Amino acid sequence: MVHFLWWLLAMLLFAGQSTTVAAPAADKVGASASVAQSAATAPLPLAPGATWVYRQDAYSSSTLRAQEIVTATFIFTETIVDLVEEDGWLWARVHPTRTVLTMPAGYPQPPEEAPADFWYIWDGSRLFKTEDASAQAGFEPQTASLHYLFPLAIGSAWCPQAGAADAPSVCEYAGMRRVVDHGSYETPAGQFEDCYQTYEMYLSGSPTTWFCNGIGVVAEHYVHSGSPFGYHKMLMEYRVSPK
Repeated sequence: MVHFLWWLLAMLLFAGQSTTVAAPAADKVGASASVAQSAATAPLPLAPGATWVYRQDAYSSSTLRAQEIVTATFIFTETIVDLVEEDGWLWARVHPTRTVLTMPAGYPQPPEEAPADFWYIWDGSRLFKTEDASAQAGFEPQTASLHYLFPLAIGSAWCPQAGAADAPSVCEYAGMRRVVDHGSYETPAGQFEDCYQTYEMYLSGSPTTWFCNGIGVVAEHYVHSGSPFGYHKMLMEYRVSPK
């Protein structure tokens, strides 16, 4: 009888442990499904392993000879390395790298430190961007840059500056991002449809960007107004999952 009671007690304890261990697994599956559903609504691939490779040709005044313009070429790679949902916000951590292809003598040296990780933050209609990971818990939109406001349409506009998501008057005279064109756009990575050109006006120059739904940013262009400085950045390759 004593052996039977010990056996029964052991079985009950084992059953309780099995239930306790299984519960977090079910929670994890539910969380993964929620993240996948949020990512599916995004206008660019938000998934671990998604990668964009850009070539940037940047020109500037030479530091060696007056009036000479020199051009350097860089490769920028941006890869999503983590995806998490927090309080209804989908956070995608992006790890960027920079490689110098060519840099002539006299070109101003870029910073030695590697580019910092940044985060895309998605809520179903707004795509924010920030380098502040500490904001993940209790995120407030005014702490990040409003990268894009969807759906995009010619004539739509928003203030991208951090702290101005709910105060567009901050960009009333400079910095407002406007959608000015829609169509296809071709890069070495392919020809993309449903692309929108955005334009921001500053006294120092006006950055122009092409964003294609389903892909993300495919091109950027900037010319400085006061000095010979600018760049052209083009998507060379992209993938939505690891190789």
